[in-house]
Amino acid sequence: MILIALGEMRVIPTSQALAPLAAGAIMDRFDSRWVRYGCSLICAISLSGFYGLYPHARERLIEKQVTDVSERREGVKDAI
Repeated sequence: MILIALGEMRVIPTSQALAPLAAGAIMDRFDSRWVRYGCSLICAISLSGFYGLYPHARERLIEKQVTDVSERREGVKDAI
């Protein structure tokens, strides 16, 4: 947990500082519309990643729900 917390303290402030800095640099050198185009591109990449991982995550969630339900039924049978 300490390593995770130290990693977050290094990565998160840096990423939060770089995004506005990059947007400001793009607005100064180019047009402000390019910031929106870049954000749209990043959003499209993220969306395709989520849709790509969805079938795998869905299978794992369904398997977990089935095992949880069967464990609960066994627990109820043991209690009776």
